[in-house]
Amino acid sequence: MKRIKPLFEQTFKNRSGLIGESLLHEIRHYAAIVKITDRQAVAIKINGVGTKTLIAQYMNKYDTVGIDCVAMNVNDILCTGAEPISFVDYLAIQKSEPEIIEQIAKGFKLGADRAKVNIVGGETAIMPEMINSADPDKIGFDLAGSALGTTNS
Repeated sequence: MKRIKPLFEQTFKNRSGLIGESLLHEIRHYAAIVKITDRQAVAIKINGVGTKTLIAQYMNKYDTVGIDCVAMNVNDILCTGAEPISFVDYLAIQKSEPEIIEQIAKGFKLGADRAKVNIVGGETAIMPEMINSADPDKIGFDLAGSALGTTNS
């Protein structure tokens, strides 16, 4: 991060004085906040569930990992003082397994209902060449999401 942050922070000048101007002067651990109007800003966050995918595989329980993905993203939006409003997901899975995908989606829905956000889109990628499981009897997957919130600037 010591090497990447300064590079990305140099891009703040690209929107200086324009819609999308960063209201934070540095990249922080929580969500970013960008100006939309003189009175309105949006908070943006992206986060994955990491090794929780392994726990879901080993337990053969996939309906809770989506809840966690929504919660982690929404929590970081809340930490900025913004109100979370929308969420999009990204599921990369080793092979198409409708039951697993549906269980993950049910978790996303439950998380969204609890957080009072809508799920406005996402991506499901079937990637056997890229995604594997540590257990050859399980289906490997990676899961991430992005949340959007609003706040006054």
